[in-house]
Amino acid sequence: MALTSDKGSVGKRLKLLRVTRDLNQMDVADMLGITQGHYSQIERGVRQLSLRLLVRFCEALGVGPDRVLSSSGEPDEAEGKRDEVV
Repeated sequence: MALTSDKGSVGKRLKLLRVTRDLNQMDVADMLGITQGHYSQIERGVRQLSLRLLVRFCEALGVGPDRVLSSSGEPDEAEGKRDEVV
């Protein structure tokens, strides 16, 4: 598993995880204890996700940090196609 610290890639995975759970940015920001604007900047890659917020995000959404940081496979693929037989 390859990990990435690229702010844009991490932000895209955060957004995919949020959207697959039918949450808006304000919902997640409230869970993290930050403003919606701060969270939006993280998703857009303007701000970096701190370790503290990574832990909170993972706890709130019930995912491991590898789902946020892994560059191998997008969250939507893992969410929707995990049990798919080809």
